[in-house]
Amino acid sequence: MFNTCLTLLNYLSSIKSNKQMRHNITFTPYLKKKYSADKEGIINIRITENRKSKYFSTKEILKERDWNSNKNEVRNSCKDYERLTKIIEDKIDELKQLYNQTNDIKEVKDKTSVLQFYDDEVNLLFQQKKFGTSKKMNTTKTHFKSFLQTKGKSDILFQDVSISFIEQYEIYLLSTGIGINTAKKYVSILGKIYKLAIKKQLFIPKSDPFILFQNTRVSVVKKRLTKNNVETIIQKEIDKKNILFKTKNYFLFQIFCQGIRVSDLLTLRWSNVIEGRIEFYQYKTKKKHSVFINDNLAFLLTDFMSGNCQEILDTIYHFNIDKDYEMNFLELKSQYKKIAKENISGFISGDKKAIETIESWKLKLDEIRFKVFGNILIKITEYSKNHKDEFIIDLLKNEDFKGIIFDGNPTLNQYQYNQISSKTTIYNKQLKQLQKLCELDIVLSSHITRHTYTNLLIENTENDIYSISRSLGHQRLSTTEHYLSDFNTIRTDKVNQEMNDLFFM
Repeated sequence: MFNTCLTLLNYLSSIKSNKQMRHNITFTPYLKKKYSADKEGIINIRITENRKSKYFSTKEILKERDWNSNKNEVRNSCKDYERLTKIIEDKIDELKQLYNQTNDIKEVKDKTSVLQFYDDEVNLLFQQKKFGTSKKMNTTKTHFKSFLQTKGKSDILFQDVSISFIEQYEIYLLSTGIGINTAKKYVSILGKIYKLAIKKQLFIPKSDPFILFQNTRVSVVKKRLTKNNVETIIQKEIDKKNILFKTKNYFLFQIFCQGIRVSDLLTLRWSNVIEGRIEFYQYKTKKKHSVFINDNLAFLLTDFMSGNCQEILDTIYHFNIDKDYEMNFLELKSQYKKIAKENISGFISGDKKAIETIESWKLKLDEIRFKVFGNILIKITEYSKNHKDEFIIDLLKNEDFKGIIFDGNPTLNQYQYNQISSKTTIYNKQLKQLQKLCELDIVLSSHITRHTYTNLLIENTENDIYSISRSLGHQRLSTTEHYLSDFNTIRTDKVNQEMNDLFFM
């Protein structure tokens, strides 16, 4: 009897002890570095329970010198002291609430928890310096977390994700005003997270709900400019002191440089100018691309060269049309525009004199333009050799990217990535101002140049889809590429030149 009572007392004591141990949990701010020699780290909350620790990131990067490791807090000398301290406090409160709700943090925050796995993947991408992908995934995680809150949940296990749950998630996204294709993209990313968890053997599903869910994106008409829209932008006179003068040239450069992406516009250096071509690795696809420098591109490049072509533009040409003239190229171009405007009604009605006048001036302008283009191309080649490490477009600072080679696999730090992102945002805001200045109905953006270039090629050239694909630098073109695998750059140059000849700058 005594032994039985002793056993019962020991049992009750162990229950009490285990209960106390389970609640013996600490929440400690911690600066977590990838390597011990790193000068900065990510602020984490370390949760210790029964001598086992887990880390939950705040996503905030902090220099080691701004962290007090003795007190586990941000030093008050840090300029972001108040903001970061508030973030730490809020994160600890959030984790404590989760603990109180579950009575055991492992119940939800384990390796099969969707939000925790989201966090792990975002952190992994961040450590791999894949800042763009990390940012996009974190955005989708935020939307997913908000959806869970509407369901009264702080997290969910992968095993509880059903087709009904996915359908409700899509309905929620649409209810927030998100577009149908964006909503489907967010659902698709959740599906990738789900499959990645399976791949890492974190759980074994009975069935895959994403296989049954219809997530095909709807087709949309891509916005693009017409030939007349582009002409309007070209002809719009803007004072060189106005910031939109540069914005206009950047935008036109994108179009005539075969619709290059804004990331390539920003990161092109003069070293990419090689023997009359612009040779570069595309920032997005990591694939090498080549663009022939046509005359429109050459004239645009002169505005990025600190006046090194001014003497060419100032060269006086002597010629006779109806009388003797002495003009430089820019004066001749201006005079042609004036003559064309004065005789346009007669030209349209078929007046012989008006037609001859316009054609004579156009012929002379083309002749001198060809000479100027050749001389400018020589100057561009010389300039590129002496300014190899400088960006062609001056939106990014050369010193911020010193030593970075955009060779298909550049390793950027977060500051450099943020610079490209912020400058893109600024450029797009300026394009909206340019749109208003040019009185266009369609909203200008850095990506519309790509759609515009494609549309102009389709409507005004030989409609060779493969040529268009190569001009755009696409990675593949399914069936068409299979049949035309022997394609070369001469064909691309011809197609691009045809589009280039539609305009006169």
